Amino acid sequence: YSSNINISVFHSADEFEIVRQQRTQFALVFARISEEF
Repeated sequence: YSSNINISVFHSADEFEIVRQQRTQFALVFARISEEF
């Protein structure tokens, strides 16, 4: 039972990391677009 909890915690941490990377990528792209205009 505790091992299942650990797996779910790591899974949510991976999802959080993916979202954080996507936000960083989006911010970089947005900054690049705003520089062009």
